[in-house]
Amino acid sequence: MQRDLDKADWAVGLMQARQSVRNYKDEPIPEEILYEVLAAGVNSATGGNLQPYSILVEKNRLKNQHLAQLCGGQSFIGQAPVNLIFLLDWHKLAMYSRKNNAPFVCNKSFRHFTIAMDDVTCAAQSIETAAWLYGIGSCYVGTILECKRCVLLATGREKASVIARAVEGPVTSMISASALQLHARCTVVVDEDAAAEGGRHVVPDVP
Repeated sequence: MQRDLDKADWAVGLMQARQSVRNYKDEPIPEEILYEVLAAGVNSATGGNLQPYSILVEKNRLKNQHLAQLCGGQSFIGQAPVNLIFLLDWHKLAMYSRKNNAPFVCNKSFRHFTIAMDDVTCAAQSIETAAWLYGIGSCYVGTILECKRCVLLATGREKASVIARAVEGPVTSMISASALQLHARCTVVVDEDAAAEGGRHVVPDVP
């Protein structure tokens, strides 16, 4: 790795001046910059070299406003041009393992879980830092289970297995959405395809 002290001083100086930002301009983030910011997360430090996370990129203004309500009515979330949702995603890795005829036992190990949570945090922080270096402000939000009501929407046959396990299976890091079982008022809205593998708790929302 080549050292450039001038660039390092510039970057570290910006990092030391970092602040949370909760007021955003009504301007889209250029796609090429968003790509580079996300790439910084994908290439972040990892304890297990598994990248056990998925990152949802939400730009739709109405959906972001709904996210704001889910997170306790914090209006700046709905104002943001982009919201990133970080998920510990064992399901993705399990599917990859099955496709390659490899065993998958990460979800059965507490040590794998703690390392995976560290990996998610490393990715999120790398992305936050990269955004700051590009002059893009951000703010961490972790209060979704404190909202008054949650709604989980799913469509399509490919979601059926995950929905069934999220609603009727145990709360597990393997299925991030299963944590919503802990919420007092969570409504799951699915079409017939997404409800295909559910039992009595998963019924399609049809007229």
